[in-house]
Amino acid sequence: MSVPIGKDRLCFNMHRVYGEQRLPYLLNGWKQCDVFGWEEWRIREDRTSGGYQPVFVLEKHEHDNARRI
Repeated sequence: MSVPIGKDRLCFNMHRVYGEQRLPYLLNGWKQCDVFGWEEWRIREDRTSGGYQPVFVLEKHEHDNARRI
């Protein structure tokens, strides 16, 4: 998965930028296997465009893969 990273922001109806508050909610329920291009300081960078988008390699948590009846 790849999403714009920076200071949390909703850019009108175009897109969201995921930061210190929004990103944990987005990743909730997923196991992060790897991340490519991550630079910690950029999560606080104030940006409106999607120029910085690291790639998150995710896997569903084991308990979420269980079949529900």
